[in-house]
Order: sequence, then structure tokens, then C-alpha cells
Amino acid sequence: MRSILFVDDEKAILRSLKRLFFRSDWELYMAEDGNEALRILSENHIDMVISDMRMPNMDGYNLLKEIRRLYPHTIRLILSGFLDEQEIYRAVLDGSAKNYLLKPWEPDKLMDFIKNTFELYDKLCAGKYLNYIENMRFLPTLNCVIEEINKMLEEGAGISEIAEIIEMDPGLSARILQLVNSSSYDKRIGSVRHALFCLGHHILKNIVNDGEHTYNVDQETEAGSLYKRISRHAVVTNRLMKATYKTYLGKEMPEIAVTASALHNVGVFLAGENQSLHNEIGGYLLRWWGIPEEAVECAFFHHQPFSASRENYELLCVTHLGNYYASSYLEHKAGKLDLRVLDFLHIDKTHYENFVTDTLLEFDFYQCFWN
Repeated sequence: MRSILFVDDEKAILRSLKRLFFRSDWELYMAEDGNEALRILSENHIDMVISDMRMPNMDGYNLLKEIRRLYPHTIRLILSGFLDEQEIYRAVLDGSAKNYLLKPWEPDKLMDFIKNTFELYDKLCAGKYLNYIENMRFLPTLNCVIEEINKMLEEGAGISEIAEIIEMDPGLSARILQLVNSSSYDKRIGSVRHALFCLGHHILKNIVNDGEHTYNVDQETEAGSLYKRISRHAVVTNRLMKATYKTYLGKEMPEIAVTASALHNVGVFLAGENQSLHNEIGGYLLRWWGIPEEAVECAFFHHQPFSASRENYELLCVTHLGNYYASSYLEHKAGKLDLRVLDFLHIDKTHYENFVTDTLLEFDFYQCFWN
């Protein structure tokens, strides 16, 4: 039986939660402060902790941070009536909390969210992906990206301009989307541009300059060199996907496709020596973060596009082509081209390969500030 510990200094809140979950299959524990919560954790196996944020003596952030240190595999959520932006990004970005949920809660949505979180957690454990997910906060960002964004913020650049820079950096794109999707049961924002409009300049500035909760690297380091390689691949993939949508599908590239181009290979950095698992690691990471399923499937299935949901075939096929030809262009390991993708999109292979050559001949990496 799953166990949940609720922590709140208001007895009325605890009584309401107890009534809501009374008929559930979960074993419930209640604590009125952080010290009592830690005592319960020391005496019982607890699968999930759902804590208020503002409490006397020990606030929710410090409680969840301590639980993360002592019981790292316990799922940690915040349920609070206060929307403190500083607390949100701090708790989520350092891994102390998976989600920040606001009171008053909607009973059915809260129940479903907890149920779905447990189900996903079980999959992570079964596939032995949990340790990779725990390292997600070490997904890096290049220092030159931070410098460029700060410069743009100082010059009063608009959200759309800043979004174009962030979309070149898979690590920062993922963190921005993680943060904006962590503060709701069912919000699914898949666009960096939309996410920045939700967060605003102030929170963005806090995120990019918070050295404690972000992992910034220089291009000249080993980690920076690898990450630049991943970023270059994402930029070329984006270029090819954008051109494919326009030339062969007769439409502008959807914003979710922009995100897919940035994040489809996000698992490469975390996989380490287990690169054969990079698609599963990346897919589960994005799903755990609440990023829209279309982008999640691009991480899981960019090498096997027809394993995805049928309604997502078009996006997966375009991502597959972008990923394959970007890898070939950059002399990375390209995998195998699924020729069924060309049939699905009604594209002639010879014509497309000439199109790729012409598209990339016009591409200048020095347009990218990190070159």
C-alpha cells in the first residue's frame, strides 16, 4: 500500500485532506510541522510527502530539502496557498520538490495527479531511470548563453528575441519548461516563448543568475565541449525541421516542434556511458517534468517515429529527418534512416537530400553567439 504524509500547520487543512483521501487505497499520515514530519519519516516508510510552504520553525522548502537529503526516493510535492515566485523556482530547480500545487485544490484533479505521479514513478523505478532523473538538476547551460541573455535583458529585449536564444540551448529550454509546468496539475506548456511570457523577465533573470541551482559550464571544459556539441546538433535539427515544414508541408513550424528540436536529444548528456538509453532517459525526464506529451514522444521515439502515437506521426517524422541529417552533417553517429518517413510525408529521397545540402550550405554557425 502506498503511503502519503501531509504536512500543514493548519489543522483544518489536514482534516480536509483526510476527508478527501479517506476512501483511497493510500495509507495517510498527518503532521503539523516539519519536526513532526521528520519523526514520522524516521519511523515509517513514506512514499510521498505533500507539504505546505509557509510554516513556523521549519518552512516547507527546508523540510523538503532535508527529506531529499535523507530520503531521496520519497516523492516531494508542495501544496500551498501562497504563490511566492522565489520559493517556486528555488524548490523546483534544486530538486526539493517535483511540483508546486496551489490551494484551494480541485479534489478530482489532485487525486488524479497523485495517482498518475505514482504510476510514472513506478515506471522510473522499474526501468532503473530514477538515478538519472535525480541528476536532472545537473543538466548544464553554457556560460556564454547566460551572458547573452543578461545582455539582452539589460538592453530591454523582448520575450520573443530572448526565446530564440534560449531555444538554442537544450538545458536552459528544459529548465524553463520544467519550471513553468511544475506549478499546476494539468498545465502543459510546450513553447519556450509561452513559458517566458508566463514567468516574466524578473523570474528569468533570477533563474539564469542563480548559480546555486543551475549548472553553468564554459565551452572550453570537457562538459562544455560535449554540451556545445549537443547544442549544435539541436540548432541544425531545428534549421532542417523548419525548412521541411515550410517547403514540404506548406506551413510554419509549430512551436511544439521548436521544443522537440531542442529537447529530443536531451538524454544524451545524462546517459553518460549508457548512450543506448538516451532516448528513454530523455523521454522519462521530460515526462516527469510535465512537458507536453508531443515533445516527450520526440525524445522517446526520434529513432523509431512510428512507435509514437498515430496523431503525432507528422511531428515525429519531421523530427526523425531533422535528427538523422543533422547527425550526418555534423559527423555524429546518425543511426538508421526510416525510409517509411519519406513515404508518409510524400517526399522523394534524392530530392530531399539535395534540399538538405542546399539548406545547410546557407547555414552559418557563426550566427550562433556561442561560436
